[in-house]
Amino acid sequence: MKAVKCSAYGTSSVLNIVTTERKQVKHNEIAIQMKATTVTPVDIAFRLGQPFISRFFSGLSKPKYIPGDIVAGQVIEVGSDVKRFKVGDRVFGHTGTSFGALAEVLVTDENQALIQIPEAMTFEEAASLAYSGMTAKPFLLDEVTLEKGKILLINGISGSIGSSALQIAKSKGLYVIGVCGPDNVDRMIDLGADEIINYKEEDFTSRPGAYDYIFDVVGKSDFKKVKSSLRLGGSYMTTVPSLNSVIAGMTTKNKDKHGKFVATGLRKVDMKMKDLKDLISFYNQGILKPQIDSRYLMEEIREAHNKVETGHTKGHVIIQIQ
Repeated sequence: MKAVKCSAYGTSSVLNIVTTERKQVKHNEIAIQMKATTVTPVDIAFRLGQPFISRFFSGLSKPKYIPGDIVAGQVIEVGSDVKRFKVGDRVFGHTGTSFGALAEVLVTDENQALIQIPEAMTFEEAASLAYSGMTAKPFLLDEVTLEKGKILLINGISGSIGSSALQIAKSKGLYVIGVCGPDNVDRMIDLGADEIINYKEEDFTSRPGAYDYIFDVVGKSDFKKVKSSLRLGGSYMTTVPSLNSVIAGMTTKNKDKHGKFVATGLRKVDMKMKDLKDLISFYNQGILKPQIDSRYLMEEIREAHNKVETGHTKGHVIIQIQ
Protein backbone atom coordinates (compact mmCIF):
# COMPACT_ATOMS: atom_id res chain seq x y z
CA MET A 1 0.00 0.00 0.00
CA LYS A 2 1.01 3.65 -0.36
CA ALA A 3 1.63 5.75 2.72
CA VAL A 4 3.32 8.95 3.82
CA LYS A 5 6.52 8.55 5.80
CA CYS A 6 8.29 11.28 7.74
CA SER A 7 12.02 10.58 7.35
CA ALA A 8 13.36 13.29 9.70
CA TYR A 9 12.32 16.39 11.58
CA GLY A 10 12.25 19.49 9.41
CA THR A 11 10.51 21.19 6.50
CA SER A 12 7.82 19.53 4.38
CA SER A 13 10.59 18.03 2.23
CA VAL A 14 10.97 15.27 4.86
CA LEU A 15 7.56 13.89 3.83
CA ASN A 16 7.64 11.20 1.16
CA ILE A 17 5.23 8.73 -0.43
CA VAL A 18 6.42 5.15 0.08
CA THR A 19 5.13 1.69 -0.67
CA THR A 20 4.93 -0.43 2.44
CA GLU A 21 3.40 -3.73 3.46
CA ARG A 22 0.03 -3.51 5.15
CA LYS A 23 -0.14 -4.78 8.72
CA GLN A 24 -1.97 -8.04 9.30
CA VAL A 25 -5.27 -7.64 11.15
CA LYS A 26 -5.16 -9.10 14.66
CA HIS A 27 -8.16 -10.58 16.47
CA ASN A 28 -9.13 -7.21 18.02
CA GLU A 29 -8.32 -4.97 15.05
CA ILE A 30 -10.02 -3.57 11.98
CA ALA A 31 -8.63 -2.50 8.60
CA ILE A 32 -9.97 0.80 7.30
CA GLN A 33 -9.74 1.88 3.67
CA MET A 34 -8.91 5.53 4.25
CA LYS A 35 -10.96 8.03 2.28
CA ALA A 36 -10.09 11.38 3.87
CA THR A 37 -7.96 12.90 6.59
CA THR A 38 -6.70 16.36 7.45
CA VAL A 39 -3.49 18.34 7.82
CA THR A 40 -3.53 20.50 10.95
CA PRO A 41 -1.15 22.71 12.95
CA VAL A 42 -0.65 19.69 15.21
CA ASP A 43 0.73 17.74 12.23
CA ILE A 44 3.12 20.61 11.52
CA ALA A 45 4.36 20.52 15.12
CA PHE A 46 4.98 16.76 14.97
CA ARG A 47 6.79 17.10 11.63
CA LEU A 48 9.05 19.82 13.04
CA GLY A 49 9.52 18.02 16.35
CA GLN A 50 8.62 21.26 18.11
CA PRO A 51 7.81 21.69 20.92
CA PHE A 52 10.31 19.00 21.92
CA ILE A 53 7.76 17.20 24.10
CA SER A 54 6.00 16.07 20.91
CA ARG A 55 8.98 13.78 20.20
CA PHE A 56 8.05 11.58 23.13
CA PHE A 57 5.20 10.35 20.91
CA SER A 58 6.93 10.29 17.53
CA GLY A 59 10.61 9.52 18.30
CA LEU A 60 13.26 11.49 20.17
CA SER A 61 15.88 11.83 17.43
CA LYS A 62 14.02 10.60 14.35
CA PRO A 63 10.33 10.11 13.52
CA LYS A 64 9.20 6.47 13.69
CA TYR A 65 5.69 6.68 12.34
CA ILE A 66 3.25 7.20 9.47
CA PRO A 67 1.72 10.63 10.27
CA GLY A 68 -1.93 11.49 10.75
CA ASP A 69 -4.41 10.81 13.54
CA ILE A 70 -7.70 11.88 11.92
CA VAL A 71 -9.65 8.97 10.41
CA ALA A 72 -12.47 8.85 7.87
CA GLY A 73 -12.89 5.68 5.84
CA GLN A 74 -14.60 2.35 5.33
CA VAL A 75 -13.98 -0.93 7.15
CA ILE A 76 -12.66 -3.61 4.76
CA GLU A 77 -11.58 -6.33 7.24
CA VAL A 78 -12.31 -7.20 10.87
CA GLY A 79 -10.53 -9.45 13.35
CA SER A 80 -12.18 -12.53 14.83
CA ASP A 81 -13.04 -10.85 18.14
CA VAL A 82 -14.28 -7.53 16.77
CA LYS A 83 -17.76 -6.64 18.02
CA ARG A 84 -18.27 -2.93 17.26
CA PHE A 85 -17.80 -2.89 13.49
CA LYS A 86 -18.41 -4.97 10.39
CA VAL A 87 -17.07 -4.89 6.84
CA GLY A 88 -18.65 -2.00 4.95
CA ASP A 89 -19.11 0.33 7.94
CA ARG A 90 -18.17 3.96 7.32
CA VAL A 91 -16.20 5.18 10.35
CA PHE A 92 -14.45 8.29 11.61
CA GLY A 93 -12.53 9.46 14.65
CA HIS A 94 -9.02 9.45 16.10
CA THR A 95 -6.10 7.03 16.21
CA GLY A 96 -4.50 8.96 19.05
CA THR A 97 -0.75 8.77 19.39
CA SER A 98 -0.54 5.59 17.31
CA PHE A 99 -1.03 7.81 14.21
CA GLY A 100 -1.02 6.04 10.80
CA ALA A 101 -3.92 7.82 9.05
CA LEU A 102 -1.91 9.04 6.05
CA ALA A 103 -2.03 5.69 4.31
CA GLU A 104 -4.31 3.85 1.91
CA VAL A 105 -5.20 1.37 4.65
CA LEU A 106 -5.13 1.88 8.41
CA VAL A 107 -5.08 -1.12 10.73
CA THR A 108 -6.05 -0.20 14.27
CA ASP A 109 -7.64 -1.51 17.46
CA GLU A 110 -11.44 -1.46 17.28
CA ASN A 111 -11.50 0.25 20.68
CA GLN A 112 -9.89 3.43 19.44
CA ALA A 113 -12.06 6.56 19.41
CA LEU A 114 -14.00 5.53 16.29
CA ILE A 115 -17.70 5.73 15.48
CA GLN A 116 -19.92 5.14 12.47
CA ILE A 117 -20.45 8.03 10.07
CA PRO A 118 -24.09 9.14 9.65
CA GLU A 119 -25.54 8.47 6.21
CA ALA A 120 -25.85 12.16 5.32
CA MET A 121 -22.25 13.02 6.27
CA THR A 122 -19.43 12.84 3.71
CA PHE A 123 -15.99 11.44 4.50
CA GLU A 124 -14.52 14.94 4.17
CA GLU A 125 -17.03 16.38 6.62
CA ALA A 126 -16.34 13.51 9.02
CA ALA A 127 -12.59 14.11 8.91
CA SER A 128 -13.19 17.82 9.50
CA LEU A 129 -15.38 17.26 12.55
CA ALA A 130 -12.92 14.75 13.99
CA TYR A 131 -10.34 17.52 14.15
CA SER A 132 -11.91 20.92 14.72
CA GLY A 133 -15.09 19.77 16.42
CA MET A 134 -13.21 17.54 18.83
CA THR A 135 -10.94 20.45 19.69
CA ALA A 136 -13.53 23.21 20.03
CA LYS A 137 -16.23 21.18 21.79
CA PRO A 138 -14.20 20.12 24.88
CA PHE A 139 -13.00 23.67 25.51
CA LEU A 140 -16.40 25.33 25.14
CA LEU A 141 -18.72 22.72 26.62
CA ASP A 142 -16.58 20.80 29.11
CA GLU A 143 -13.95 23.19 30.48
CA VAL A 144 -16.18 26.24 31.00
CA THR A 145 -19.89 26.84 31.58
CA LEU A 146 -21.17 29.03 28.77
CA GLU A 147 -23.94 31.41 29.78
CA LYS A 148 -26.42 32.77 27.25
CA GLY A 149 -25.81 36.40 26.35
CA LYS A 150 -22.23 36.52 27.55
CA ILE A 151 -19.38 37.59 25.29
CA LEU A 152 -16.89 35.17 23.72
CA LEU A 153 -13.84 36.41 21.84
CA ILE A 154 -12.38 33.88 19.37
CA ASN A 155 -8.86 34.72 18.20
CA GLY A 156 -8.39 33.00 14.84
CA ILE A 157 -12.10 32.63 14.11
CA SER A 158 -11.70 32.07 10.37
CA GLY A 159 -9.73 28.82 10.64
CA SER A 160 -11.03 25.30 11.14
CA ILE A 161 -11.21 25.31 14.96
CA GLY A 162 -12.37 28.91 15.13
CA SER A 163 -15.26 28.44 12.72
CA SER A 164 -16.41 25.34 14.63
CA ALA A 165 -16.15 27.21 17.94
CA LEU A 166 -18.24 30.04 16.49
CA GLN A 167 -21.06 27.72 15.46
CA ILE A 168 -21.09 25.87 18.78
CA ALA A 169 -21.06 29.13 20.76
CA LYS A 170 -23.91 30.66 18.74
CA SER A 171 -26.02 27.56 19.39
CA LYS A 172 -25.63 28.35 23.12
CA GLY A 173 -26.76 31.95 22.73
CA LEU A 174 -23.42 33.73 23.14
CA TYR A 175 -22.44 37.06 21.61
CA VAL A 176 -19.37 36.15 19.56
CA ILE A 177 -16.59 38.54 18.58
CA GLY A 178 -14.03 37.13 16.16
CA VAL A 179 -10.49 38.15 15.30
CA CYS A 180 -9.33 37.62 11.71
CA GLY A 181 -7.92 39.39 8.67
CA PRO A 182 -9.97 41.63 6.36
CA ASP A 183 -10.41 38.93 3.70
CA ASN A 184 -12.49 36.79 6.08
CA VAL A 185 -14.76 39.39 7.67
CA ASP A 186 -17.83 38.87 5.45
CA ARG A 187 -17.53 35.09 5.55
CA MET A 188 -17.45 35.03 9.35
CA ILE A 189 -20.40 37.42 9.66
CA ASP A 190 -22.35 35.16 7.29
CA LEU A 191 -21.44 32.17 9.48
CA GLY A 192 -22.88 33.89 12.55
CA ALA A 193 -20.28 36.15 14.17
CA ASP A 194 -21.80 39.23 15.83
CA GLU A 195 -18.71 41.36 15.47
CA ILE A 196 -15.26 41.08 13.86
CA ILE A 197 -11.99 42.68 14.92
CA ASN A 198 -9.52 43.11 12.06
CA TYR A 199 -6.21 42.17 13.67
CA LYS A 200 -4.36 44.42 11.23
CA GLU A 201 -6.17 47.45 12.66
CA GLU A 202 -6.81 46.61 16.31
CA ASP A 203 -5.32 44.48 19.08
CA PHE A 204 -8.23 42.71 20.76
CA THR A 205 -6.44 42.90 24.12
CA SER A 206 -6.70 46.70 24.03
CA ARG A 207 -10.32 46.51 25.23
CA PRO A 208 -10.28 46.38 29.08
CA GLY A 209 -12.86 44.12 30.73
CA ALA A 210 -14.58 43.43 27.42
CA TYR A 211 -14.96 39.65 27.32
CA ASP A 212 -16.38 36.90 29.51
CA TYR A 213 -14.44 34.23 27.61
CA ILE A 214 -11.42 34.35 25.31
CA PHE A 215 -10.65 31.33 23.14
CA ASP A 216 -7.29 31.70 21.38
CA VAL A 217 -7.20 28.93 18.80
CA VAL A 218 -4.00 30.17 17.12
CA GLY A 219 -1.86 30.61 20.22
CA LYS A 220 -0.90 34.24 19.47
CA SER A 221 -1.49 35.46 23.03
CA ASP A 222 -1.09 34.25 26.58
CA PHE A 223 -2.96 34.64 29.84
CA LYS A 224 -0.75 37.43 31.18
CA LYS A 225 -1.38 39.53 28.07
CA VAL A 226 -5.15 39.05 27.90
CA LYS A 227 -6.03 39.09 31.61
CA SER A 228 -6.98 42.78 31.65
CA SER A 229 -9.43 42.18 28.80
CA LEU A 230 -11.40 39.61 30.81
CA ARG A 231 -14.30 40.42 33.08
CA LEU A 232 -14.21 39.21 36.68
CA GLY A 233 -14.71 35.44 36.67
CA GLY A 234 -13.71 35.30 32.99
CA SER A 235 -11.92 32.41 31.32
CA TYR A 236 -9.02 32.38 28.87
CA MET A 237 -8.59 29.20 26.83
CA THR A 238 -5.87 28.33 24.35
CA THR A 239 -5.03 25.35 22.16
CA VAL A 240 -1.33 26.24 22.44
CA PRO A 241 0.18 25.90 25.92
CA SER A 242 2.23 28.62 27.57
CA LEU A 243 3.82 28.74 31.03
CA ASN A 244 1.59 31.66 32.03
CA SER A 245 -1.60 29.77 31.11
CA VAL A 246 -0.52 26.59 32.89
CA ILE A 247 0.39 28.52 36.05
CA ALA A 248 -2.83 30.51 35.86
CA GLY A 249 -4.89 27.36 35.59
CA MET A 250 -3.26 25.93 38.70
CA THR A 251 -3.24 29.00 40.94
CA THR A 252 -6.38 31.09 40.32
CA LYS A 253 -9.80 30.56 41.85
CA ASN A 254 -13.14 30.32 40.07
CA LYS A 255 -14.12 33.81 41.26
CA ASP A 256 -11.01 35.27 39.66
CA LYS A 257 -9.90 35.31 36.03
CA HIS A 258 -8.25 32.09 34.95
CA GLY A 259 -6.43 30.50 32.03
CA LYS A 260 -6.84 27.01 30.63
CA PHE A 261 -4.99 24.72 28.26
CA VAL A 262 -6.39 21.29 27.41
CA ALA A 263 -4.56 18.61 25.42
CA THR A 264 -7.73 17.45 23.65
CA GLY A 265 -5.88 14.86 21.60
CA LEU A 266 -4.77 13.10 24.80
CA ARG A 267 -8.24 12.81 26.34
CA LYS A 268 -9.37 9.30 27.24
CA VAL A 269 -11.12 7.23 24.60
CA ASP A 270 -14.48 7.26 26.41
CA MET A 271 -14.40 11.07 26.50
CA LYS A 272 -13.55 11.22 22.80
CA MET A 273 -16.39 8.83 22.02
CA LYS A 274 -18.82 11.14 23.81
CA ASP A 275 -17.40 14.07 21.84
CA LEU A 276 -17.97 12.21 18.55
CA LYS A 277 -21.58 11.41 19.45
CA ASP A 278 -22.21 15.03 20.44
CA LEU A 279 -20.71 16.27 17.17
CA ILE A 280 -22.94 13.95 15.16
CA SER A 281 -25.91 15.41 17.03
CA PHE A 282 -24.76 18.96 16.25
CA TYR A 283 -24.32 18.02 12.60
CA ASN A 284 -27.73 16.38 12.35
CA GLN A 285 -29.37 19.42 13.96
CA GLY A 286 -27.66 21.78 11.52
CA ILE A 287 -25.72 23.44 14.34
CA LEU A 288 -22.27 22.55 13.01
CA LYS A 289 -21.22 22.62 9.35
CA PRO A 290 -17.49 21.96 8.69
CA GLN A 291 -15.71 24.66 6.70
CA ILE A 292 -13.29 23.32 4.08
CA ASP A 293 -10.44 25.45 2.75
CA SER A 294 -8.85 23.15 0.18
CA ARG A 295 -8.33 19.58 -0.93
CA TYR A 296 -5.13 17.73 -1.81
CA LEU A 297 -4.26 14.22 -2.87
CA MET A 298 -1.98 12.17 -0.62
CA GLU A 299 0.77 12.65 -3.23
CA GLU A 300 0.49 16.40 -2.61
CA ILE A 301 1.16 16.10 1.12
CA ARG A 302 4.05 18.57 1.02
CA GLU A 303 1.90 21.25 -0.59
CA ALA A 304 -0.82 20.63 2.00
CA HIS A 305 1.67 21.04 4.86
CA ASN A 306 3.00 24.25 3.31
CA LYS A 307 -0.55 25.58 3.07
CA VAL A 308 -1.30 24.92 6.74
CA GLU A 309 2.07 26.29 7.82
CA THR A 310 1.16 29.72 6.42
CA GLY A 311 -1.36 30.03 9.25
CA HIS A 312 -3.96 31.54 6.94
CA THR A 313 -6.31 28.72 6.02
CA LYS A 314 -10.04 29.36 5.73
CA GLY A 315 -11.15 26.10 7.26
CA HIS A 316 -9.90 22.54 6.96
CA VAL A 317 -7.17 21.29 4.64
CA ILE A 318 -8.38 17.88 3.47
CA ILE A 319 -6.27 15.01 2.17
CA GLN A 320 -8.21 12.84 -0.26
CA ILE A 321 -6.94 9.26 -0.23
CA GLN A 322 -7.77 7.25 -3.34
